[in-house]
Amino acid sequence: MTRWDGAQVEGLAATGRAIIIAHRAKDGSHRGRPSDLPTDEGDEPRRQVGVLPIRRGRDGAVKVLLVTSRESRRWVIPKGWPMKGRKPFEAAAQEAYEEAGLRGVVGKRPLGYYLYEKRLKNLDAVTCQVKVFPLRVRKQLKHFPEENQRELRWFTPTEAAESVKEPGLAAIIRAALNRPGATEMAPKA
Repeated sequence: MTRWDGAQVEGLAATGRAIIIAHRAKDGSHRGRPSDLPTDEGDEPRRQVGVLPIRRGRDGAVKVLLVTSRESRRWVIPKGWPMKGRKPFEAAAQEAYEEAGLRGVVGKRPLGYYLYEKRLKNLDAVTCQVKVFPLRVRKQLKHFPEENQRELRWFTPTEAAESVKEPGLAAIIRAALNRPGATEMAPKA
């Protein structure tokens, strides 16, 4: 195990095309920086930001919210493009509001990164790299900008990891919720 900013985590794990737990160590060194991620064609992937929304259910169990993508309807986390004038974690929190009506406390340090192929409207595919931040959900609004475009569902961490198509995202879900202190991250519903 590696110690990152006082918290033990599962260390740096590579699964499929994901780099998990990409924090700066106390000594200032980095592990799993975005530039370490491979791409299929040698091109730099397009950057996106997203959140892993976490809360406790009424029964006290940790839950993860997934949303459907607009085009393919697969289960994903709320994510989108960086926003000018906003830090990456702030843009990720804004995406959580727009796509799922979520408000809460977003972590400033990413849990990790994963790659996926995004199909554009012109039917081209581009590789995207998503920087994933934790979001402790405090409130879920009934009305939000994309409420009629997506389905939302709260899953157990195991169900969430099994429901996403991207192996890298599944690995981030498993690693983030299996590390010590993860259950303290989730507020009660």
